[in-house]
Amino acid sequence: MSFQQISIKNFRAIASLEIENIKQISLLIGRNNCGEVSVLEAIFLLAGMSNPQLAVNIHNFRGLILTNNKNFSYLLHGFDSSGNPSISGKSGSQQRRLDIGLIYQISMGIVEQIPGKQEPTENNPISSTIAMEDVPRGLAFDFGMDGKKFHAEAKITPGNPANLGIGGQIDIQCAPDYRETLRASFIHPATIMNGLQQRLEAVLVRKELGGIIDALREIELDLQDVKLGAEGKIYADISGIGRLVPINIMGDGIIKILATLVAILEMKDGILLIDDDRERPTLHRTDAAMEGYLRNGQGKQRAVIYCNPFRRVHRRHGKGILDVP
Repeated sequence: MSFQQISIKNFRAIASLEIENIKQISLLIGRNNCGEVSVLEAIFLLAGMSNPQLAVNIHNFRGLILTNNKNFSYLLHGFDSSGNPSISGKSGSQQRRLDIGLIYQISMGIVEQIPGKQEPTENNPISSTIAMEDVPRGLAFDFGMDGKKFHAEAKITPGNPANLGIGGQIDIQCAPDYRETLRASFIHPATIMNGLQQRLEAVLVRKELGGIIDALREIELDLQDVKLGAEGKIYADISGIGRLVPINIMGDGIIKILATLVAILEMKDGILLIDDDRERPTLHRTDAAMEGYLRNGQGKQRAVIYCNPFRRVHRRHGKGILDVP
């Protein structure tokens, strides 16, 4: 299950963007710093719209630790709270919408006359006033699907300033009567290798490695097998070589595409979003590996949307080219 159409407004660097005809494998392209990663983040939030923790996670992916509720303004276009982010999309027959907004404390009270100061005209007391604080106290996720509306919140309690690199405590209030039906996973260059050995071991136990080996042969024709070793090492069995080869020394491209293919396999039915930093020399072969793996039935229930800053536009069978202006 994936999205066929996405609309994004007032989110990060994106003032307004409409994307149509999203396919099973979709590539985002655009000029540098045009917001391709922000598109992935918006889709990630919409897919998990009941979980405001994701608004914290996407900052962590960028290496940014949120320490207080003011940091949620990083989600706003131009940091302007007058235009809240809105993300909507169509997934099959479902129409989803997520509105994101900062929560402000509203206080009410009576302003008292101060002794020694001039009294109001006709000695009438000053009436009750309503004031809104400038500092947000949290983030609201107002979301809905097919006309049903729900509400969730995230709040950050600031941590100890002496604990450098540690953000505040996150308090999440979910919608109790909503259960998510759409799955999504976000792969970022900083997280793509996390837990790869354990994830690969699970693939081996399920005897699902065959399709991954066939796909990796698009990169290394002589690859026979992939095996696990001690101390977290992953080895490749290459024909003509009398010993196993640590896959790390075969180049950055092959181990990253291995991690990507494992992630695709883990995503049984949902959306895989990939912030891809492979450099241009490895793009063509690794694209062939990933697309061949999906087209051959290994990932028929999955959708992949990815971006790459080094890419020149080229079209391949089954891939949608999504231009971010």
